[in-house]
Amino acid sequence: MFNEDNISIMDALKKVDPKRTENFFHENELVKKFVENDGGGIDIMKQPVCEKCERPGTWSKTGGYCFSCNHTTKDPKKVEEYLIEMLDGLDIQMIKMVMKGIENEKFINGNDED
Repeated sequence: MFNEDNISIMDALKKVDPKRTENFFHENELVKKFVENDGGGIDIMKQPVCEKCERPGTWSKTGGYCFSCNHTTKDPKKVEEYLIEMLDGLDIQMIKMVMKGIENEKFINGNDED
């Protein structure tokens, strides 16, 4: 079962900045699987971003841990904060509006399962 919210966010970001979005999970398949899977329980926007390789990681007792480069970050930015900077001011409300549009489209087309 897929986490449609996280997948919709990543799809929306691919439309804005495909190259960076593609690189976001490079060599980070474990976190990508958790993000894509409903059972993973991860909200991609709330995960830490590695200050070294700028890829999403997971929370640890000491801050954030990156599976891509094995770096730990004491006070990491969250993905949503990183994206605001990366996309030159495209704020989280804009991303949420894009997601709302995706949800409305699913409802209008009869694909809403909620």
